[in-house]
Amino acid sequence: MEVDWKALAKSPGYMSLKRTYTSEVMRNKTGRKKPELYKLFCWVIARAQHYAHRKNISIEEVLNTWEAGRDYWWLNYYQEGRQPKLPSGKPRNIKPSRSETYIKRAMKKSNRIELLDRLRGTRRVEAIEKRKAIPKAARWGAANKKHQARAKLIRSKNL
Repeated sequence: MEVDWKALAKSPGYMSLKRTYTSEVMRNKTGRKKPELYKLFCWVIARAQHYAHRKNISIEEVLNTWEAGRDYWWLNYYQEGRQPKLPSGKPRNIKPSRSETYIKRAMKKSNRIELLDRLRGTRRVEAIEKRKAIPKAARWGAANKKHQARAKLIRSKNL
């Protein structure tokens, strides 16, 4: 959804919100820093965009109605509890079907076992080839191995 930022900047809701934000930054009576206030201001604009997209109305209308209904401090008014995210409308309880489920239902048991054995075999071969192509680096150097062997020999003699 495209936003006409020039029209948005001229809307009464945005102008009221911007005025309260700038006055809050200038007064600084709350002890909050400018980046924190700016972050909330951007959050309000983003949430208004979300509402406009979900409800198929313009962002100006959303901000106008929110600012018209706001009768107390803007930091308390614009919160996650008051302007929650709207659901997308997609069902959340339906899991996507997986290929294994399809294989289990569609094939007989003997065919399934053959198919899974074939898959295991190809994956095993691919893994072996991959290990051969990229050799594993030695975990211990030759000097360390000699030292460990000597220490093991000494321990066995002391027992």
